[in-house]
Amino acid sequence: MNEENNNIPCDLPRVRARVAEALARKRRGDMKPLTEPLTKKQSLAQFKEHGIVRGVVVVDLDDLISVNLEGFLDLISTKLIGSDLLMDVAYYVCGYNSGEIHISVAGILPESDDFST
Repeated sequence: MNEENNNIPCDLPRVRARVAEALARKRRGDMKPLTEPLTKKQSLAQFKEHGIVRGVVVVDLDDLISVNLEGFLDLISTKLIGSDLLMDVAYYVCGYNSGEIHISVAGILPESDDFST
């Protein structure tokens, strides 16, 4: 496996497979929705341990209706890690409550100063 940085996997098919496996393991009720984004420290710890960052975010239905796909991916990334920089994002709807959609989100952190260790 080629790695420029020991913390950032370069084998994208393997990373995508890990994201898909993580999402498949998580079923409705397994994770509680986040009330605020993960901190940088929490994001890095998850990424170092699992190779991905994941969580359940809450999005208002009105916010979903008003954005395109790129805007939606930025929205759920920001709700998960506090930044729109999450890469290879995978997601699925895992619940809802009164106009709020619960979305399980997973992805990898970028190689940037914002998320360096």
